[in-house]
Amino acid sequence: MNDMHQPAPVEIPKKVDFFEGLSTSLKINYLIAIASNLTPVLKNDSKNFKYISIQELRCLSVIVRLGPQTLSQLAKASRQNTANVSRTTTKLLHKKLLVKISNPEHKRSYFLWVTNSGLDLYNTFRPEIESRAEQYTLNFTEKDKEQLCLLLQRYIENAT
Repeated sequence: MNDMHQPAPVEIPKKVDFFEGLSTSLKINYLIAIASNLTPVLKNDSKNFKYISIQELRCLSVIVRLGPQTLSQLAKASRQNTANVSRTTTKLLHKKLLVKISNPEHKRSYFLWVTNSGLDLYNTFRPEIESRAEQYTLNFTEKDKEQLCLLLQRYIENAT
């Protein structure tokens, strides 16, 4: 026989709104996380969805938009740690979406740059990404969008 007793459960509280009683700062934190989860960059039914992960597309996008990047530069620009960026870019190199090019300033480091296949894939996803972004901000005025961008940029600056 098992002499272990089950711990007593705590009393179940009366159901309330999830945000009731939370500070405004904590509400913002939760709402950003929820919005992030609700806005995947790609639909699961996208023809290339299984070929590239969101993380890979994020790194690829930074490189396409900013030009050749070292691992450190890419990590900083994408607000990720270098270990995660290294794993992600290794996958992109293996898929032949990125290549390493020499860095004349530092012989031991290299730049990552997009291949024609990588650029083609990025250009395939770009219209879908823009369409979804427009859909999610359909009821926002241009001023609302600009204000939200400014607030989120300040939020990110405080977090990093």
